[in-house]
Amino acid sequence: PFVFRNLSGHYEMLFTGDRTAGPDSIHVIGRASSFDGKTWTKDNAPVLTATLPWEQPFDAGGFQVGGVLEPSVLVDASGYHLWYQ
Repeated sequence: PFVFRNLSGHYEMLFTGDRTAGPDSIHVIGRASSFDGKTWTKDNAPVLTATLPWEQPFDAGGFQVGGVLEPSVLVDASGYHLWYQ
């Protein structure tokens, strides 16, 4: 997970989640927010899912692997800049 303070001063956490049950591993990036850094509220839907060709799942020997994962964020005066794999 990656935790940062947003422009309002509240905490946000971006994390890698898995969209599937079973052997497949299709990753998405989820978000949770907190006012105090202790109690977190998770969003119901992912904030980023695989949409680009290089993010799409592939066969890894009998199961699917792919998606987006390992988020990090830079917050500056111009806004938010997200990096991920």
